[in-house]
Amino acid sequence: MFSRRRWRGPALGGPLQRGARFCFAAHDGEASTARLTEWCRPELVGGRVKKWHLSNQERALHSIGARKVRRDGRGWVWRLDDGDGSATEPGTISRLPGDGR
Repeated sequence: MFSRRRWRGPALGGPLQRGARFCFAAHDGEASTARLTEWCRPELVGGRVKKWHLSNQERALHSIGARKVRRDGRGWVWRLDDGDGSATEPGTISRLPGDGR
């Protein structure tokens, strides 16, 4: 009788995705795993971060387009990709492929 629509999840992402976006916006598109954890999970600051916390955080980072750039001590430095899908250095201008310059 009634057709039920499937719930597709939050429209703007979950709390981990929102926290990561705010962190990248505050730190010029690049942040360490520890810094991202402070923004994504403020309840864990000063506490013990478990492997499943980091796994969920990594999945959320990949879902918004962030990529691992380099190691920083025991953690990673992450960068949010540009709109064209390439991770450029902060403050640089990305050029279109085949631009010739």
